[in-house]
Amino acid sequence: TATVSSKDERAAERINSSLAELYVRFGADAEYTQRVAEDQTDGEQIALSYYCAPSVTRCDTRVLSAVFDVSQDIGGNNADNGSLLTLADIAKNEEQLKTFIKNYVIGLAAGDDYKEGGVSILFDDFESTINDLVDVGANWYFSDGGLVFYANPYDIAPYSRGVLLFEIPYSALEEFIDEGFMPVEYEGENGMLLADDGDKLD
Repeated sequence: TATVSSKDERAAERINSSLAELYVRFGADAEYTQRVAEDQTDGEQIALSYYCAPSVTRCDTRVLSAVFDVSQDIGGNNADNGSLLTLADIAKNEEQLKTFIKNYVIGLAAGDDYKEGGVSILFDDFESTINDLVDVGANWYFSDGGLVFYANPYDIAPYSRGVLLFEIPYSALEEFIDEGFMPVEYEGENGMLLADDGDKLD
């Protein structure tokens, strides 16, 4: 799990409240995986793993983007109010933003990066799946470079390909997302320090 601390204690409290809700969902997912594993054991022991690795892909006075890479195996926030951001929250016009993301990601997915020997590694219906995922609006996060849309294993490609990431640069998004969610310009150094719980930091 991850806990956010900030000079703005109210914002940190609200973000941590949203994270607590997320951890409830993660817990439910892990319990479901455990039940599935138990149903398949036939009395034999079975290997089960559940791993969650949090990381921060963007952190400034406008946006905290925390990504949780969750791996399960038998044998991946808004500073104003701490809520989880939706595409509707960041868009000047939600439908225009979704249409742009769909077209941009499908264009990237059709490129050479996703071909082997001139043949696409993606499923035949990858375009409609990308459209569906963007319509749901959940598979994205902000990075320092832009908005990252992701497809989970087996969404649009074989499981062995893992999570596929498609980054749309902020320069291409200026027309579609609210200015308040564009990166903050700053001078000097800006960074994060990750520490163990027991460490004391200034």
